[in-house]
Amino acid sequence: MIRISPIKNLHLYTTSKRSDHMSLFEPYFADPTVLHVGCEAPHAYFIPFDTREGALGDNRNESAFFKSLVGTWDFRFFPSPDAVADLDFAAIDALPADRIEVPRSWENTLRYNKPNYTNTEYPFPCDPPHLPADNPCGMYSRRFTVDAGESAGKDAMLTFEGVSSCFYVWLNGEFVGYSEVSHGISEFCVTDKLKGGENELRVLVIKYSTGSYLEDQDMFRAAGIFREVYLLFRDRRRVRDITVGCELADDFGTAIFTVTFDGVLQKNATARLCTASGADSGAWARRDGKTVTFILRDPALWSSETPNLYYLCLENGKEHIALPLGARRIEVRDRVVLLNGKPVKARGVNRHDSSPILGYATPMDAMLRDLTICKQNHVNMIRTSHYPPDPRLPGLCDKYGFYLVDETDIETHGFAYIEKYGWDFLSDSPAWEAAYLDRAARLYERDKNHPSVIVWSLGNESGLGRNHAAMAAYFRRHDTSRLLHYEGGNADYRAKHPDRPELYDIADVESYMYASVPKIKAYLADDRARYPVFLCEYCHAMGNGPGDFAAYWDAIYADDRFFGGCVWEFCDHAALLDGDVQHPKYGYGGSFGDTPNAGNFCMDGLVYPDRRLHTGMYELREAQKPFRITAADAAAGVFRFENLRDFTDTSDIAITYRIERDGVTVDSGMPDLGAVAPRGAVEFALTLPAAGGALTVNFEMHACRETPLVPLGTLLGHAQFVLCADAALPEVRRTARAPHVKESGETVTVTVGETVYRFDRTRGALTGITADGTVLLDAPLTLALSRAPMDNDRKLRPSWDALGIHCAAEVCDSFTVRAAKTAVTCAAALRLVADGKELLRARVTYRAAADGKLTVTMDADIPDGGVRFYPRLGLCLPLVPTLENLRYFGYGPMESYIDKHLAARLGRFLTTVTDNFEPYLRPQENGAHFDTQFVSLTTTDGAGLLVTRTDAPFSMGASHYSDAQLRDACYVHELTPEPFTYLHLDAFQSGCGSYACGPMLDEAYQLKAGKHRLSVTLTPCRVDEVL
Repeated sequence: MIRISPIKNLHLYTTSKRSDHMSLFEPYFADPTVLHVGCEAPHAYFIPFDTREGALGDNRNESAFFKSLVGTWDFRFFPSPDAVADLDFAAIDALPADRIEVPRSWENTLRYNKPNYTNTEYPFPCDPPHLPADNPCGMYSRRFTVDAGESAGKDAMLTFEGVSSCFYVWLNGEFVGYSEVSHGISEFCVTDKLKGGENELRVLVIKYSTGSYLEDQDMFRAAGIFREVYLLFRDRRRVRDITVGCELADDFGTAIFTVTFDGVLQKNATARLCTASGADSGAWARRDGKTVTFILRDPALWSSETPNLYYLCLENGKEHIALPLGARRIEVRDRVVLLNGKPVKARGVNRHDSSPILGYATPMDAMLRDLTICKQNHVNMIRTSHYPPDPRLPGLCDKYGFYLVDETDIETHGFAYIEKYGWDFLSDSPAWEAAYLDRAARLYERDKNHPSVIVWSLGNESGLGRNHAAMAAYFRRHDTSRLLHYEGGNADYRAKHPDRPELYDIADVESYMYASVPKIKAYLADDRARYPVFLCEYCHAMGNGPGDFAAYWDAIYADDRFFGGCVWEFCDHAALLDGDVQHPKYGYGGSFGDTPNAGNFCMDGLVYPDRRLHTGMYELREAQKPFRITAADAAAGVFRFENLRDFTDTSDIAITYRIERDGVTVDSGMPDLGAVAPRGAVEFALTLPAAGGALTVNFEMHACRETPLVPLGTLLGHAQFVLCADAALPEVRRTARAPHVKESGETVTVTVGETVYRFDRTRGALTGITADGTVLLDAPLTLALSRAPMDNDRKLRPSWDALGIHCAAEVCDSFTVRAAKTAVTCAAALRLVADGKELLRARVTYRAAADGKLTVTMDADIPDGGVRFYPRLGLCLPLVPTLENLRYFGYGPMESYIDKHLAARLGRFLTTVTDNFEPYLRPQENGAHFDTQFVSLTTTDGAGLLVTRTDAPFSMGASHYSDAQLRDACYVHELTPEPFTYLHLDAFQSGCGSYACGPMLDEAYQLKAGKHRLSVTLTPCRVDEVL
């Protein structure tokens, strides 16, 4: 491994004095020895107000000491630092200026350099500390006015909450400073440069700096001022920083808050511990110099379920500061994560700051929207992947109850694939230690007082080295009240460093990404293991999926040593392709001609870019919901309700039941279970009706008390018990008519009354259905072995394509017709062949009976083609497009698959073919319904086709898009409805899984080579016959 010499005299905070040369700025951005120039040392995030009520209200825009500088700025784009370095401000001002909103990423305006998504590969040649000559930059400028009285006797602190990746600042023509850390706060004192009246602020942002080597996160690589900018007018004699610690007595009956102030406490300063309303908490206080200790009896403890907050209310001079505090203790005991002495579960998601319009910018309403979605779907943890979030987000998590894994702004993933360096290169280099520690310190200092932060993360996918050990030591010196996390320090990585014991204890949890359930169970069973298990990433939610939530959550709830995990990830990343907000078209890596790129690997969220929910989010809700109903004795109607919450009872949940026979309600009610205690359970009984048809017991849990982010009536989850699965099938009765056969050339026509079935002898296929003069089918029925590849098929698709599954041709070896008085039977011996290889043998028989029904039976044999498994096996009927109204009895109302139907239920549903489509941004297989027993498609005038199971249920899908179109399209907006309604009837369709970036699909959900059967009955019908 190549190592570089330590950098001498590394400057974290240097003087803002510039050397005498003609360039507009010093090349700090290209110098790894310079991280910040003229910056204030980091400290806790807080905003001073002019009143205590304002401080408790926590709307910083209402503070008399806060002046926002967000809005529209002048902007001039340059292709590189060299293009601007030799210009002075007069020359720059002479250039045409655009206008740009602050905050936002400039790429998302689509006017400057392209949006670029890449996962692990750096967007520039990886050769530290060198940077590319093509390095876009932008000069921002704006004028603002300060009243003389506003700043009199005050220090003016200019704050940037997030700029990518580095920036230089001038105020009124004077250089203020420089900083590089994209997702950290940079603060400058500009008292001596600010003047009463009009001021001019200039900010030069450069896209790539040496700090960019530490920011190789899986995301769009964007630049600009993407978080808010503001001035704070602070008392000259003020508190600069506040550090709060909390200790709880062993019986949790006493909380001790220790508050340490850095700076000046004036003689008349007061510090109180208040309730959220501002009332005195009753805590006893003791002051020792700049430390105040509050002792509170019987504290209301903080957790995600009970986010009880106290407030440190400081009045110091003219400033009022209110810090939210929580009485809570996080610890590990016997490999179990305990919060306030109780085992807890992390039901988490990974969340990037991501907007298709603003890029990295996340306004307050956007953060609240994300948290609302999370809360309503039982998410209680957010991993701030892979950098500190907007500084206001931890405060929202304090208030609304979310655990945070607060992550340092470090990832060096690209080094893993460069043999010259190796993954550990930067992380094990003394020359980069100060940069690592700087980012750790800025994270810690900013967020150290938030009770929601229960885990500090040392970054993501950065190899393993001495700098991680140094960061861990830093956090432990400053804070022993939280856990440390780093996935790169788990047993698999430690094993690669057998002679480096200093790297073995840098984390307090054993963190894995995408580990299979068997692997986790093996770790839990290992008596030598020392840590609780945490999946910092699991169930990669890319496209149609994930399909493996149930297995993970069964394992998580079964063992307290399994802390939980964070799904990858919350939202699809995207950028608008054309800027049309009203009719959005979303792009991903490569959509903008950007290189290098990782394609649509950023489309891996539980919600779409506009925050519409994927079906995967509903699936997650059901898998991880903190309560469940199981059958103690289903046949006797005895059920068991378990409260899986850690701290609260179920008095806020209303449970209803509905008993259905064949999808029709026959009984309903609300069992009186009372308030079930945390981790408690209660059994209850229902009176069941007599057996007959498909009998199901359906429970729903709704919010019966409005809580923050969860309105009254919100559906919190459901459970279904199928006591008998076989539904009574719709009966379409016709007068028996003797079927007639007519053969003309290669066409065979079977007529039964007013129903005509047409077959092609050469193809061995059904090619037409006409009933009462209405054409229902006018194209050949085909065998289906392929599907439009899901994102989770991406690793399997090459083997499927090599076998030719998607382009296999049907070959008919024989077609026979046998007529009898009461039925006509046609039989075809078919094969699917690609490049001379036989992929499928099938005998398909069609039996047209005297009542006009056509029973179609496929007996298929899939030879072993050398692939792990096959996508699907079934039939596809290209029906006429007017068959739009879709009724079915199966798992719905959302799409469902063999491994993805927790959120669905067995029942009778009505929709349309158009609405049955799930618009994944990259088109793929979608809209199937597992275990369907019957389906009907009808036109607006009532004509239609009914398909019923002959024996076993089938998987059904209906769409106006062919598999071929879905396969070939790159974007959902490219799709054009075809002149067909494609009805898929599958004997078996393989599951979804999460193999795009996770374990292989469970074998139980794989279509394997061998013999398979599908049998269905087709019946032309009228809509009133299938209601």
